[in-house]
Amino acid sequence: MIKRGVEIATSELHVPLLGWEGMPREPVAIKGMGDALWFSFGPEPWPEALRALEARLAANPGFFAGGRAVLALGDRILEEADLLALLALLNRFGLALTGVLTDHPVTQALVRRLGLPLQSPPAAERAPESQELPLEPAWSVGPCGRAIICRWKGISA
Repeated sequence: MIKRGVEIATSELHVPLLGWEGMPREPVAIKGMGDALWFSFGPEPWPEALRALEARLAANPGFFAGGRAVLALGDRILEEADLLALLALLNRFGLALTGVLTDHPVTQALVRRLGLPLQSPPAAERAPESQELPLEPAWSVGPCGRAIICRWKGISA
């Protein structure tokens, strides 16, 4: 069985961690959202994730230059040197940090101590709420004595 965002390993099957839109997840996923690029880090060890990010940025440096970056770190615990190395890498490729999204309180404290902006999660795109119409109409008697439907139960016309 394959589930989105889950690694499944059996003796016969190994499915990599899946990222956005069901694509195999790399150590760093990059997605444009709003006016920023969101860098989402997988569970790999930090040095591996940082090397992967550097390779992605170096592959097309002109594309990233002048961009805005949001770091989505999940529940990863970073030390100051780790976060500073990441910031230096972004700076080297011309990216401006606009936010850090982290679930771990230790990393949140570090971000605050360094004076970096904490990012709120992106608003989920929600479909408009649908309301089912009841099966029974509410009847009303008009001035001529005829029954007319003026509204469905719970929904005014």
